[in-house]
Amino acid sequence: MLFEQTTVPHLVQMHADEPTGALDSASAAEVVAVLHAEGLSIVMVTHDPSVAQRAQRIVQLVDGRVGSSVSPADQLAGAAG
Repeated sequence: MLFEQTTVPHLVQMHADEPTGALDSASAAEVVAVLHAEGLSIVMVTHDPSVAQRAQRIVQLVDGRVGSSVSPADQLAGAAG
């Protein structure tokens, strides 16, 4: 395991600022899988599109404002159409 898992009683939300930023792609995938498996609401900042695609909603900021807010499926459908 890449990092030690701990249990925090009653934790329902986590904020993560670039949790995979300094990791190779295999380690980043492992971290995202562990976070996803925890069943928490996670607010994550990332510049990695492959990490963002695992989210239920992607909110893009442009010049400090919300530029778009879509699900990855909607984003892919828009790119295909």
